[in-house]
Amino acid sequence: NIQGQQAQFSQDSAPPMKPSQTNVLVGQVLDPSGKIVEEAILEVKDKMGIPVGGLKTNKAGHFMTVTPLADGQYTLIVEKEGLTFEPVSIQLRNEIVEPLAIRAK
Repeated sequence: NIQGQQAQFSQDSAPPMKPSQTNVLVGQVLDPSGKIVEEAILEVKDKMGIPVGGLKTNKAGHFMTVTPLADGQYTLIVEKEGLTFEPVSIQLRNEIVEPLAIRAK
């Protein structure tokens, strides 16, 4: 369901825990060398490009949506000064979503 890369998490912290609820997004944001990115801003947009949520990574580079999202297509936009990220597309289908590893290019 995730387009893009195989999840490879930082060696500097524990990987994010798999969520217990369906349609909850969790993951970790990394720089190109695999280091944790703190305080990255993530915007979750629906298929119409309308923002439906905003997140910030913690000291371990982890993020998590607080409430489950509706089924459908979403795009995660990640921003952190000095780093460039490709948008991440994800299709939610009322399933548990594996943790995402989002790496800057």
